[in-house]
Amino acid sequence: MDRHVFARLRELQIPPAPVCADHVFLRRVYLDLLGRLPTPDEARAFLDSREASKREKLVDQLLSDPQFAEFWARKWLDVLLANQKRLPKEALVGLHRWWQEQLHRGTPFDQVVRELLTANGHILQNPPASFFTIHQSAEEAAETTAQVFLGVRIGCARCHNHPFERWTQEDYYGLAACFARVERRNDPSFKPARRGPPVQVISSRKDGEILHPITRQPVSPRPLLGKTPWRADDDRRVTLARWLTASENPFFARATVNRIWFHLFGRGIVDPPDDFRDTNPPSHEALLDWLARDFVEHRFDLRHTIRTICTSATYQLSSEPLPENADDLRFFSRLWPRLLTAEQLLDAVCQVTEVPETFAEFPATKRAVALPDSLPIHPFLAAFGQPPRDLPCECERHNEPNLAQALQLVSGLTLHRKITAERNRLGRLLASGASDAAMMEELYLAAFSRRPSAREAQLVLDTVRNQSNRRAAWEDVLWAILNSSEFLYRP
Repeated sequence: MDRHVFARLRELQIPPAPVCADHVFLRRVYLDLLGRLPTPDEARAFLDSREASKREKLVDQLLSDPQFAEFWARKWLDVLLANQKRLPKEALVGLHRWWQEQLHRGTPFDQVVRELLTANGHILQNPPASFFTIHQSAEEAAETTAQVFLGVRIGCARCHNHPFERWTQEDYYGLAACFARVERRNDPSFKPARRGPPVQVISSRKDGEILHPITRQPVSPRPLLGKTPWRADDDRRVTLARWLTASENPFFARATVNRIWFHLFGRGIVDPPDDFRDTNPPSHEALLDWLARDFVEHRFDLRHTIRTICTSATYQLSSEPLPENADDLRFFSRLWPRLLTAEQLLDAVCQVTEVPETFAEFPATKRAVALPDSLPIHPFLAAFGQPPRDLPCECERHNEPNLAQALQLVSGLTLHRKITAERNRLGRLLASGASDAAMMEELYLAAFSRRPSAREAQLVLDTVRNQSNRRAAWEDVLWAILNSSEFLYRP
């Protein structure tokens, strides 16, 4: 993998950044794999270790943590439009749990997708069948399937042949025809906790066609770019799923590894990650081909691909720019810092302050990254760009800084209540008789995954000792930490 990246950089005469410091790697990989910061004890153990292979061992440890599946399940539900506008709450929770189970078990990803696209039965008893309650029409199912699992946007071809790309109405309606025989029946016996979408039973029927909007003739089901329709007596969804996840499929493996790369680097090799087309070529064609081939050879193992990337030299580059690569946005000569996601940031604030957030809709959920849904809207999460799951697109999540975010950080109730809570981390440390030096180290390890520098230590200790109210002084320090760029950004 590194050979492809560094060869491209040499070709472009762009020097790579040096390898990042231990504390940067530690914070980066915890946020990327578990969605949270390391605890002070976890940070101390890693920083104090002299083991040469400690980074590789940490990646393996995090990939086996149940929080990995919890965090990465959300990434798939975001783009599969799983929300309470489309699914009853009970089914949504079940689908979220099903995704977690597949990721935790390490179910090959081709098998996960085949099960999702061919599922039948009661959506509360067979959660992947919820895909067809979320998508009530064949056209909706086709568009999401293409965008999420093939990395292509075919929606434009619903009305006309694409003027610049390869997709035609025949492609669009041929794919939609694969879902034309899905039958949905409401279950009148189930009484949901609230009014909303019905609980349904999904099945396949023997008839049902998609008509071409111009010719008004039935369109035969066929794969994208395929010239030969599938046999009419085949189960259309089974045939589609078999073609889609086949090792020789030109889209599936490339789209999947590219989406993983996007989540780990903040930018895809093809970017946006769901927009593969001739006029949007990959920045590293050979690298994308190698990752896809490696993914297939390892039986569509998501963990294997994530481990390959996270243990690479490319992933471990510093985010500090050199004069020669400061303007590189595309070729991965360094990692670009990016704002924590809305859910990561709220969880990080809760973790540093030791004041958990209560989610009334999902009281058993302890982490925002583990919420099954983005509804009802939480003001802090909304300000920092939590997606409503209305589009099957990573573009729906907005991480750009804005005024609403600044107001939440400077004077918002969420931060204020956690900083001033009597029994938060500050209260615990003060009650234990911790020294100012010990309190400072704990806060830095909790928020930044590192110990303070000598200059920082002197500045903080002077600030605290010059105030008469020790608790108020430490609240000011904590507020400054939580508003710092180092805390707000993934390095």
